[in-house]
Amino acid sequence: MYRAVKKSICFISGSRADYGLLKWLIREVNNDEQFDMSIIATGSHLSERFGNTASEIESDGFQIDVKIPLDLDSDSRINTARAFGECAIGIANSVEKLNPDLVVLLGDRYEIFAAATATYLLGKPIAHIHGGEVTHGSFDDGIRHSITKLSQIHFVANAEYAKRVMQLGESPGSIHIVGGLGVDAIDKTPVIPFGDLANSLNVRFSEQNFLVTYHPETVDTSDKRAQVKELLAALADRSDTSLFITLPNSDPNNAEIRAEFHEFGKRETNVFIFESLGQTKYLSLLRRMDGVIGNSSSGIIEAPHLGIPTVNIGSRQSGRVKAASIVDCDNSETAIRNAIHKIMSNDFRSVLKNAESSYGGPGASSKILAIIKCLDFEKMPTKAFFDLPSQS
Repeated sequence: MYRAVKKSICFISGSRADYGLLKWLIREVNNDEQFDMSIIATGSHLSERFGNTASEIESDGFQIDVKIPLDLDSDSRINTARAFGECAIGIANSVEKLNPDLVVLLGDRYEIFAAATATYLLGKPIAHIHGGEVTHGSFDDGIRHSITKLSQIHFVANAEYAKRVMQLGESPGSIHIVGGLGVDAIDKTPVIPFGDLANSLNVRFSEQNFLVTYHPETVDTSDKRAQVKELLAALADRSDTSLFITLPNSDPNNAEIRAEFHEFGKRETNVFIFESLGQTKYLSLLRRMDGVIGNSSSGIIEAPHLGIPTVNIGSRQSGRVKAASIVDCDNSETAIRNAIHKIMSNDFRSVLKNAESSYGGPGASSKILAIIKCLDFEKMPTKAFFDLPSQS
């Protein structure tokens, strides 16, 4: 009997953030007899400083085929650029050895840009997830669009992002609107019961509970330590509130923010700090929150789907499509205090009842798999610039 030759799909992950979104797609591909699957882990996954989160991939039952450690001891811009080079070399050697039919990348971090660059130069097709989005306050913005230009297939979260990918010169036939993988993860991830969650995290919940996730704004030269001090000043006198802080990723200047969070945790008894919670604990905790405060994409994508309000600080997420449950403010203590007061008001709580996520409903991973299964791997499209029709 003739048996079709399996096609090989390679996932490349550089951090806890992209793995948390990719996890359920990886599981679906892994369970499909049509494909062989491989995983390359790099970046903060392999750093003790950032929680050795590669262990989360392995604890989920997946084999990591290649591990590419990077020097992340310094958070300077020059070290980030050097890490990019290290990553590109490691990915080039690994992809050449694994020889996949398709490489799947998500997002906009510099490790993923290195992976896209090396993969593109090797002539391997790339499927990119969550392209077309805009984040003016982070250098991830330019990286994301660059990855789009190196990719043959695009899985985007909504129609606005699809339009932007087309504006970048990508063919409409290569663009697929599937919704957000973060929303999909909420639907698929089991919820840890309240008591078990408190015990496993060794925390206590209060009358009010906030999740705080704050990353460096990487396109300006502002004082990052001063910015996070404004945030902490706005949170300092909330004795009736438990504050659950997740530490920033490996972007330049993350060390200053980490240091301020740790000092804040030493002073305040209602503060609980985590390097990495893992997806199940993170989403279970998120469900228990009265609000999300900071500048993480989680406050833009996952929180609105759960009906949880977000105080979005500064410009890092500026440009993203946002639900009515999100309140933008600048980096000052006063602005942050006012925004927190707004999301906790009765009037705003009534708004939450009708707020809709801008990232669709569950099902993104299944949609992506179905599209990949229909690809003709022997005739992958050649990259060509798609000109928008003239409006004259």
